Amino acid sequence: MVFVATAGTAALGFIGWATTSQVYREWSRNRPISGGWNWPTVIAVDLACFVAAVAMYWRIYADAKTTIDASGVARPSLRGVRRIAWSDVTEVKVVGGVGFHIYAGTDKIVVSPYAYRQPDHVIETIGRYLSSARK
Repeated sequence: MVFVATAGTAALGFIGWATTSQVYREWSRNRPISGGWNWPTVIAVDLACFVAAVAMYWRIYADAKTTIDASGVARPSLRGVRRIAWSDVTEVKVVGGVGFHIYAGTDKIVVSPYAYRQPDHVIETIGRYLSSARK
């Protein structure tokens, strides 16, 4: 996760810096802004980079704070911690071979096993708890 955070921050920072510096350089020298850029567009790009960075860090935080135990699965959300007991699970979808969507009615929790050091253990743990709950 540290690599993802570092690489993502560097990439988004570079995008923001590249657009802002190009426009700022022209503007600070009292030259017309060239290259099809203007301040509203630059501000929109910078804002999009900021929102993407916040979303990336939220995803990393939520993955780090997701708990899987005998009672169920819990994951932070913007409205508090969302919990689903294994006995309440109505459906589990494997998404792209890299994630699980665990449903209890209309409630959904996304678990990304490959965000952890031992993804096979996470997958095995989910399977074990689901089998136990369905007996």
